[in-house]
Amino acid sequence: MLRAVVADPRSPVRRIDVAADGEADRTRRALDGGPVPAVRTMWEMVAGSIADRPTAVAVADEHRELDYAGLDVETAALARELRTRGVGPETVVGVAVPRSVEMVVAVLAVLRAGGAFLPLDLNLPPERLEYLLTDSGTRLVVTTGDAAALLPAVDGVTHLVPAPPEPGPAPADPPTDPAGAAYVIYTSGSTGRPKGAVLPHAGIGELLELARDRMRLTADSRVLQFSAPGFDVLVFELCMALCSGARLVVAPERLRGRDADPSELTGFFAEQRLTHLILPPSLITALPPEASLPAGSTVLAGTEAVPPDLIDRWGAHLDLHVAYGLTEATVNSTLWHSRPGTAFRSPIGRPDPGVRTYVLDDALTPVPPGVPGELYVAGAGLARGYLGRTALTADRFVACPFGEPGTRMYRTGDRVRLRFDDGAEHPDREPVLEFLGRSDDQVKIRGYRIEPGEIEAVLAAHPDVAQAAVVVRRRGPVTRLDGYVVPAGGGTAVPDGLAEHLHGRLPEHMVPAHLVALDGPLPRTPNGKVDKRALPEPAPAAGSGREPADGPERLLAGLVAELLAVGRVGADDDFFALGGDSIIAIRLVSAARAAGLTLTPRQVFRQRTVAGLAAVAEPVAHDHTHDDGVGPVGSTPILDWLAEVDPHAPGYNQSVLVRTPAGLTGPVLRRALGALLTTHGMLRARRTADGLEVPAAVPGPVLREVPVSAVNTADQVRELLGEEALAARDRLDPGSGTMLSAVWFDAGPDAPGRLLLVVAHVAVDWVSWRILLDDLAGAVAAQDAGREPSPPPVAVSYRAWASMLAAEAARPQRVAESGRWRSVLAGPRVALPLATPFDPDRDRHGTNRVHPVELPADLSAAVLAAGADRALAAGLGIAVAGLARHHGAAAEGVVPLAMEGHGREEEAVAARPDLSRTVGWFTAIRPVAVDPRGPAGQVRDRLVADLDAEPDHGIGFGLLRHLNPATAAELAPLPLPEIEFNYLGRFDRRAPRDWGFADEDDVLDIAVEPDMRQRFPLTVIARTVDGADGPRVHADLIHPAAVFDEAVVADLGRRWVAALREVTGRG
Repeated sequence: MLRAVVADPRSPVRRIDVAADGEADRTRRALDGGPVPAVRTMWEMVAGSIADRPTAVAVADEHRELDYAGLDVETAALARELRTRGVGPETVVGVAVPRSVEMVVAVLAVLRAGGAFLPLDLNLPPERLEYLLTDSGTRLVVTTGDAAALLPAVDGVTHLVPAPPEPGPAPADPPTDPAGAAYVIYTSGSTGRPKGAVLPHAGIGELLELARDRMRLTADSRVLQFSAPGFDVLVFELCMALCSGARLVVAPERLRGRDADPSELTGFFAEQRLTHLILPPSLITALPPEASLPAGSTVLAGTEAVPPDLIDRWGAHLDLHVAYGLTEATVNSTLWHSRPGTAFRSPIGRPDPGVRTYVLDDALTPVPPGVPGELYVAGAGLARGYLGRTALTADRFVACPFGEPGTRMYRTGDRVRLRFDDGAEHPDREPVLEFLGRSDDQVKIRGYRIEPGEIEAVLAAHPDVAQAAVVVRRRGPVTRLDGYVVPAGGGTAVPDGLAEHLHGRLPEHMVPAHLVALDGPLPRTPNGKVDKRALPEPAPAAGSGREPADGPERLLAGLVAELLAVGRVGADDDFFALGGDSIIAIRLVSAARAAGLTLTPRQVFRQRTVAGLAAVAEPVAHDHTHDDGVGPVGSTPILDWLAEVDPHAPGYNQSVLVRTPAGLTGPVLRRALGALLTTHGMLRARRTADGLEVPAAVPGPVLREVPVSAVNTADQVRELLGEEALAARDRLDPGSGTMLSAVWFDAGPDAPGRLLLVVAHVAVDWVSWRILLDDLAGAVAAQDAGREPSPPPVAVSYRAWASMLAAEAARPQRVAESGRWRSVLAGPRVALPLATPFDPDRDRHGTNRVHPVELPADLSAAVLAAGADRALAAGLGIAVAGLARHHGAAAEGVVPLAMEGHGREEEAVAARPDLSRTVGWFTAIRPVAVDPRGPAGQVRDRLVADLDAEPDHGIGFGLLRHLNPATAAELAPLPLPEIEFNYLGRFDRRAPRDWGFADEDDVLDIAVEPDMRQRFPLTVIARTVDGADGPRVHADLIHPAAVFDEAVVADLGRRWVAALREVTGRG
């Protein structure tokens, strides 16, 4: 290290390699799972088992067995039916069949037909199931007669109840593309919306290789199917058994329920002679002392933290493995073969075959062994991303600077460290990853990954809740959720119906164990965030207050108090109201047995109180590919819209100012920018007489280097930034292919600099910036690591997307939407009180005035909890109607808004393209009618219902208005709204970071040239800024000076804030 410092004194400390000789190579080997197994689709592997073992039992439940030949017959019959209904590659098919042989047949038939299955857990609330079906774009669900009655009715979704299989020709073999979608699994989302991960076939072969290589799997194995549908462990169970020719044994549902008897469960394991079991640690730890798992069996414990006592108890006589996995990486990523007595804190082992892991700091630099860092996972098993969530996909799936060009890695958010020795004598000194915790609020409970923010959003949606927070608490081996609410009407009583509200919208594992009402606002830290540490521990629910009687009552009361970590437990207190759940009920049964009393979990659920349990307890009787986009680019609705507004706007742009890392050099930055131009065709597109065209040739980047180390004051720096920004805009020339203009403000080798990127708006949107900045950071990091900068490939180019939109605009189902848009535009509307009529030729951008609005912290939080874009739009409609009435303008009818959306609606076109890495201008503008009549809550609810009913978030309007000549003739003459509304989302300003937005970017007032025409007399642009004092909503009301009096716009801003308080119930 000292030699490195002397050799380059100006190098930042974090860039100095402190690894000993050979240590870096040793670390890389330890974090690499080895070669990728031969890649095949899941059905190809199952078909191999059918061919090799036709008479062997493939799957069995408590009612019947099915051999591999029978599996072939039944999956073929159902796959034929699915094919006739249009199922093929990339088609998502729901499977809503209870756990059984029939469920397995349904899943495999979807794969055999070439589709991707979406497992649906029938125990979920109907509202949750409806969301999964709607969000995933599922149009067909395989189910049973009884199960169909439990499914919600969703427009456009058909149920298929398979008929008994009949002989027939085998369906054509499905495509053998391992990159094709195999299944979709939903996980919790921090915004209140679960997110669907799309997983390819490629990672399933890695699971099979793992089981064969490290878990002793053979064709003679017997594999337990225990996990719930909707949980991705199901994929591992199916793969282990059916892709290897082994037997899959489906555990009866009664043995998985909340009141299952542990002795009956373990008896089933022994009776079935199971050799491979995947069980949650909480179930294993709850097994009573006398329980046993099949001796010598391979048990995989994972999906949640594995306590040391579990390893010590079971590791000696079982082949026990600790697993670490991610929904976004095909179930499992690392595995540890347990050793009783280990000194490791929470070992998760080493990478699976074909999996590469990286332990990195916040600059994506590898950390040495023993040093904590964030875990990143790469390999063929990575999900494509999240359905319809391109921004979130770009945030979590980032360019991998350490692998082959074009590879990605997933940012897990988990903190780990690599160790080579746990302090004991182990001659092989096998490397082990230790899990240290989450770097965010995410947590796992009963194997499910949970975002407390999703639960908080559901709590806050109750009409009688003003504020909500959720806290994760760990008491011994138990992890629980506690919910806190501030009632809208005050007081300390939990609002009526709140528990039912939660149970109707959330899975059971996401419902808080306690609900606490607070008389007053949630406590805050000095910087304005919710101070969750200051929230009081929930008090035990009060029962009758009667003291337990001596004997069984007192004994059981003591056990309940110990398990639930509460103080006093009365004889009539409800076990579940105190915070008990199904897993703790099993532990109570075990503890009672150890103390001499026999109970069953079913009795705990029925009796519920200490007194009731004591009455039934008895004494113990002593006897668990890249698209370069080269060529002409067809028109898209937003490009056509710009051509109508002002076809000659060369300087119309988007720009960002970001912080660059200290030590960055000009050549490195120039090569990184060149990599962006090579990867993203729209950055080098040129405007022609016929539109846009992407050339094959890649120009050199337009980079201007400006030294700022000698500038003395911050004001001088800001002045220089402003001057250079205007000059950068003027260098844009879409006609010659100059779409990108960059300026690097070099602050010297010891200080972070600034990079200004200005891109012609026809080539970029706000979602694109996240892609570009990630690629830029990755290209710089790759060079620092001695590699060529090579961002991951782009699956679908903007050119291809334009072609898809043109085809979609002519599709009959899309054309049928035109009536919806005519009714929005043609009806009576509230009028803005304009000082003079809007004139696009006069009222150009140079005449604009800006009125800023900033919401206070409490109202910002309420708006976010209510769904920012919808709450803000509803409040704006109410405010405009009030303003019109006050000034005597027409106030009857709706308030139409020209509402912007990101436009990346992958599900809107038949091909369902992957747009997660596509750079271009996707924005979709559509008219939305806000009906301002009645109470504010009704206004919001009507708007929410209207937006929810929009097909594909309204992308159809632009398609029919601009790309279909027949419908354009109907829609184009109708008047557009007078107000444009755009909610840009959230911007992280909590702390300066490399490649993050710089504090000085407020000087970038360069988006439009003064002489550019505009379309609307009033534009409202809103955004949320996450700062050091928490999230705050900011908005700008932009208008030409001649059209509005300043006082009228200020009045509108005040009315908007007041309306938002009513909309969110904070009035």
